[in-house]
Amino acid sequence: MSEPPLLEVRDLRKSYRVGGREIEVLRGIDLALARGEMAALLGASGAGKSTLLHCLGLLDVPSAGSVRLRGVDASSLSFAQRARTRNREIGFVFQFYHLIPELDALENTLLPRWIGPGAGPRRSSWEERDRAGALLGRLGLGDRLLHRPAQLSGGERQRVAIARALFAEPEIVLCDEPTGNLDSRTGSEIVDLLLALNRESGKTFVIATHNPELARRCPRRVRIEDGKILDGARVGGDPGPGHAG
Repeated sequence: MSEPPLLEVRDLRKSYRVGGREIEVLRGIDLALARGEMAALLGASGAGKSTLLHCLGLLDVPSAGSVRLRGVDASSLSFAQRARTRNREIGFVFQFYHLIPELDALENTLLPRWIGPGAGPRRSSWEERDRAGALLGRLGLGDRLLHRPAQLSGGERQRVAIARALFAEPEIVLCDEPTGNLDSRTGSEIVDLLLALNRESGKTFVIATHNPELARRCPRRVRIEDGKILDGARVGGDPGPGHAG
Protein backbone atom coordinates (compact mmCIF):
# COMPACT_ATOMS: atom_id res chain seq x y z
CA MET A 1 0.00 0.00 0.00
CA SER A 2 1.47 3.33 -1.09
CA GLU A 3 2.11 6.08 1.44
CA PRO A 4 -0.57 8.81 1.38
CA PRO A 5 0.46 12.31 0.21
CA LEU A 6 2.23 14.48 2.74
CA LEU A 7 0.48 17.58 1.43
CA GLU A 8 -2.59 17.63 -0.79
CA VAL A 9 -5.06 20.19 -2.13
CA ARG A 10 -8.41 19.30 -3.64
CA ASP A 11 -10.45 21.61 -5.89
CA LEU A 12 -8.65 24.58 -4.32
CA ARG A 13 -10.12 27.97 -5.18
CA LYS A 14 -9.11 31.43 -4.05
CA SER A 15 -10.76 34.75 -4.89
CA TYR A 16 -10.14 38.31 -3.76
CA ARG A 17 -12.53 41.23 -3.85
CA VAL A 18 -10.95 44.30 -5.39
CA GLY A 19 -13.28 47.27 -5.32
CA GLY A 20 -16.58 45.88 -6.50
CA ARG A 21 -15.03 43.03 -8.47
CA GLU A 22 -14.38 39.43 -7.51
CA ILE A 23 -10.97 38.33 -8.84
CA GLU A 24 -10.57 34.55 -9.07
CA VAL A 25 -6.87 33.65 -8.72
CA LEU A 26 -7.00 29.86 -8.19
CA ARG A 27 -9.65 27.98 -10.15
CA GLY A 28 -9.90 24.40 -8.97
CA ILE A 29 -6.37 23.18 -8.14
CA ASP A 30 -5.74 19.49 -7.48
CA LEU A 31 -2.20 18.68 -6.34
CA ALA A 32 -0.58 16.03 -4.15
CA LEU A 33 3.00 16.10 -2.89
CA ALA A 34 4.82 13.06 -1.55
CA ARG A 35 7.31 13.08 1.28
CA GLY A 36 10.76 14.04 -0.01
CA GLU A 37 9.64 15.46 -3.35
CA MET A 38 11.45 18.35 -5.03
CA ALA A 39 8.88 20.13 -7.16
CA ALA A 40 9.09 23.32 -9.22
CA LEU A 41 5.88 25.31 -9.50
CA LEU A 42 6.36 26.92 -12.89
CA GLY A 43 4.33 29.77 -14.33
CA ALA A 44 4.37 33.39 -15.47
CA SER A 45 3.90 36.28 -13.08
CA GLY A 46 0.24 36.44 -12.11
CA ALA A 47 -0.42 32.76 -12.83
CA GLY A 48 -1.28 32.06 -9.19
CA LYS A 49 2.00 30.56 -7.93
CA SER A 50 2.38 32.75 -4.84
CA THR A 51 -1.28 32.44 -3.92
CA LEU A 52 -1.04 28.65 -4.15
CA LEU A 53 2.10 28.64 -1.98
CA HIS A 54 0.38 30.83 0.61
CA CYS A 55 -2.54 28.37 0.75
CA LEU A 56 -0.20 25.36 0.92
CA GLY A 57 1.70 27.03 3.76
CA LEU A 58 -1.47 27.94 5.70
CA LEU A 59 -0.66 31.65 5.35
CA ASP A 60 -3.94 32.18 3.49
CA VAL A 61 -7.34 30.53 3.72
CA PRO A 62 -8.84 29.22 0.46
CA SER A 63 -12.25 30.39 -0.69
CA ALA A 64 -13.23 26.78 -1.42
CA GLY A 65 -11.66 23.34 -1.53
CA SER A 66 -9.30 21.79 0.98
CA VAL A 67 -5.65 21.75 2.05
CA ARG A 68 -4.63 18.53 3.79
CA LEU A 69 -1.42 17.89 5.70
CA ARG A 70 -0.97 14.17 6.38
CA GLY A 71 -4.67 13.76 5.64
CA VAL A 72 -5.82 16.40 8.14
CA ASP A 73 -7.94 19.15 6.61
CA ALA A 74 -6.45 22.52 7.63
CA SER A 75 -9.94 24.00 7.87
CA SER A 76 -10.53 21.81 10.94
CA LEU A 77 -7.62 23.48 12.79
CA SER A 78 -8.07 26.40 15.16
CA PHE A 79 -6.18 29.64 14.60
CA ALA A 80 -3.63 28.59 17.24
CA GLN A 81 -3.23 25.12 15.69
CA ARG A 82 -2.64 26.62 12.24
CA ALA A 83 0.01 28.95 13.68
CA ARG A 84 1.70 26.05 15.48
CA THR A 85 1.69 23.96 12.30
CA ARG A 86 3.24 26.79 10.27
CA ASN A 87 5.92 27.32 12.89
CA ARG A 88 6.88 23.67 13.36
CA GLU A 89 6.14 21.87 10.12
CA ILE A 90 6.44 24.37 7.27
CA GLY A 91 9.46 26.50 6.30
CA PHE A 92 9.26 29.55 4.04
CA VAL A 93 11.88 31.13 1.77
CA PHE A 94 10.89 34.34 -0.02
CA GLN A 95 12.37 36.33 -2.89
CA PHE A 96 13.18 39.36 -0.74
CA TYR A 97 14.58 37.44 2.27
CA HIS A 98 12.46 39.23 4.95
CA LEU A 99 15.34 39.26 7.42
CA ILE A 100 15.19 41.52 10.48
CA PRO A 101 17.80 44.26 9.85
CA GLU A 102 18.64 44.73 13.55
CA LEU A 103 19.45 41.03 14.04
CA ASP A 104 22.59 39.22 12.96
CA ALA A 105 22.62 36.04 10.87
CA LEU A 106 22.51 33.75 13.90
CA GLU A 107 19.63 35.66 15.49
CA ASN A 108 17.65 35.72 12.22
CA THR A 109 18.08 31.94 11.99
CA LEU A 110 16.75 31.54 15.54
CA LEU A 111 13.59 33.58 14.88
CA PRO A 112 11.29 30.51 14.56
CA ARG A 113 12.31 29.56 18.11
CA TRP A 114 11.57 33.04 19.45
CA ILE A 115 8.08 33.24 17.98
CA GLY A 116 7.05 29.63 18.57
CA PRO A 117 4.67 28.37 21.28
CA GLY A 118 6.03 29.15 24.74
CA ALA A 119 8.85 31.24 23.33
CA GLY A 120 9.92 34.73 24.25
CA PRO A 121 12.04 37.50 22.72
CA ARG A 122 15.59 36.26 22.05
CA ARG A 123 14.96 33.21 24.17
CA SER A 124 16.97 30.21 23.02
CA SER A 125 19.23 27.62 24.60
CA TRP A 126 22.94 27.21 23.94
CA GLU A 127 22.09 23.95 22.16
CA GLU A 128 19.77 25.83 19.81
CA ARG A 129 22.38 28.52 19.18
CA ASP A 130 24.96 25.83 18.43
CA ARG A 131 22.53 24.13 16.05
CA ALA A 132 21.76 27.42 14.28
CA GLY A 133 25.48 28.12 13.95
CA ALA A 134 26.14 24.65 12.54
CA LEU A 135 23.30 25.10 10.04
CA LEU A 136 24.70 28.44 8.87
CA GLY A 137 28.11 26.78 8.61
CA ARG A 138 26.61 24.04 6.42
CA LEU A 139 25.30 26.82 4.17
CA GLY A 140 28.71 28.43 3.86
CA LEU A 141 28.22 31.20 6.44
CA GLY A 142 30.31 29.91 9.32
CA ASP A 143 32.36 33.12 9.37
CA ARG A 144 29.32 35.43 9.02
CA LEU A 145 27.27 34.46 12.06
CA LEU A 146 27.42 37.90 13.69
CA HIS A 147 26.93 39.92 10.51
CA ARG A 148 23.68 41.83 10.06
CA PRO A 149 21.78 41.72 6.73
CA ALA A 150 23.24 45.04 5.53
CA GLN A 151 26.70 43.48 5.83
CA LEU A 152 25.79 40.46 3.70
CA SER A 153 25.50 40.00 -0.06
CA GLY A 154 22.20 39.03 -1.66
CA GLY A 155 23.23 35.40 -1.90
CA GLU A 156 24.34 35.37 1.73
CA ARG A 157 21.04 36.90 2.85
CA GLN A 158 19.15 34.20 0.97
CA ARG A 159 21.29 31.54 2.67
CA VAL A 160 20.34 33.02 6.05
CA ALA A 161 16.68 32.91 4.96
CA ILE A 162 17.11 29.23 4.03
CA ALA A 163 18.73 28.51 7.40
CA ARG A 164 15.80 30.20 9.15
CA ALA A 165 13.34 28.10 7.12
CA LEU A 166 15.18 24.89 8.05
CA PHE A 167 15.91 25.64 11.70
CA ALA A 168 12.68 24.18 13.10
CA GLU A 169 13.28 21.04 10.98
CA PRO A 170 10.01 21.30 9.05
CA GLU A 171 8.84 18.53 6.76
CA ILE A 172 7.90 20.98 4.00
CA VAL A 173 9.87 23.96 2.66
CA LEU A 174 8.06 26.41 0.37
CA CYS A 175 10.21 28.76 -1.72
CA ASP A 176 8.67 31.72 -3.57
CA GLU A 177 10.98 32.89 -6.38
CA PRO A 178 14.09 32.25 -4.20
CA THR A 179 16.47 33.28 -7.00
CA GLY A 180 14.38 36.13 -8.43
CA ASN A 181 16.40 38.83 -6.65
CA LEU A 182 19.81 37.33 -7.44
CA ASP A 183 22.20 37.36 -10.39
CA SER A 184 22.32 34.20 -12.50
CA ARG A 185 25.50 32.79 -10.94
CA THR A 186 24.35 33.33 -7.35
CA GLY A 187 20.90 32.04 -8.24
CA SER A 188 22.42 28.85 -9.65
CA GLU A 189 24.38 28.37 -6.41
CA ILE A 190 21.17 28.72 -4.39
CA VAL A 191 19.45 26.11 -6.58
CA ASP A 192 22.43 23.76 -6.10
CA LEU A 193 22.07 24.25 -2.37
CA LEU A 194 18.31 23.57 -2.33
CA LEU A 195 18.73 20.41 -4.41
CA ALA A 196 21.47 19.17 -2.08
CA LEU A 197 19.37 19.91 1.00
CA ASN A 198 16.44 18.00 -0.50
CA ARG A 199 18.64 14.96 -1.21
CA GLU A 200 20.30 15.01 2.21
CA SER A 201 17.29 15.78 4.39
CA GLY A 202 14.43 14.05 2.61
CA LYS A 203 12.27 17.12 3.18
CA THR A 204 9.63 18.13 0.64
CA PHE A 205 10.55 21.27 -1.31
CA VAL A 206 8.23 23.32 -3.53
CA ILE A 207 9.89 26.12 -5.50
CA ALA A 208 7.69 28.66 -7.26
CA THR A 209 9.49 30.20 -10.23
CA HIS A 210 8.96 31.68 -13.67
CA ASN A 211 12.48 30.59 -14.66
CA PRO A 212 12.36 27.47 -16.86
CA GLU A 213 16.09 26.80 -16.36
CA LEU A 214 15.58 26.52 -12.60
CA ALA A 215 12.48 24.38 -13.08
CA ARG A 216 14.29 21.97 -15.40
CA ARG A 217 16.67 21.06 -12.58
CA CYS A 218 13.84 19.82 -10.35
CA PRO A 219 12.73 16.17 -10.50
CA ARG A 220 9.10 17.28 -10.76
CA ARG A 221 7.60 20.24 -12.57
CA VAL A 222 4.08 21.52 -11.98
CA ARG A 223 2.95 24.09 -14.53
CA ILE A 224 0.26 26.58 -13.53
CA GLU A 225 -1.49 29.01 -15.85
CA ASP A 226 -4.45 31.30 -15.16
CA GLY A 227 -5.04 29.66 -11.80
CA LYS A 228 -5.16 26.09 -13.11
CA ILE A 229 -2.59 23.30 -13.21
CA LEU A 230 -1.80 22.27 -16.77
CA ASP A 231 0.76 19.58 -16.00
CA GLY A 232 2.36 18.02 -12.94
CA ALA A 233 4.78 15.52 -14.48
CA ARG A 234 7.93 14.15 -12.92
CA VAL A 235 11.09 13.93 -15.00
CA GLY A 236 10.74 10.97 -17.32
CA GLY A 237 7.11 11.73 -18.15
CA ASP A 238 5.44 9.97 -15.27
CA PRO A 239 2.42 11.92 -14.10
CA GLY A 240 2.71 13.22 -10.56
CA PRO A 241 0.04 12.55 -7.99
CA GLY A 242 -1.39 15.98 -8.65
CA HIS A 243 -1.49 15.61 -12.42
CA ALA A 244 -4.49 17.40 -13.82
CA GLY A 245 -5.11 15.43 -16.94
